[in-house]
Amino acid sequence: MNEPMNHAIVENGIIANVIWVLPDQAHEFGAILLTNEAAGIGWRYENGEFIPPVTQPESAPEE
Repeated sequence: MNEPMNHAIVENGIIANVIWVLPDQAHEFGAILLTNEAAGIGWRYENGEFIPPVTQPESAPEE
């Protein structure tokens, strides 16, 4: 069965967009199948893995 699935458009190692496309048409967009459902725009793609962005801890409000 060939049903649409989420794929990532990766630019310079970063997910720039997420598209819903048929797997056999993903190559037309240079899209990579999203194997991690949590992955999204801003995540890195390295060595075949999706890596979440590094978040900075919130600083405590000054008194």
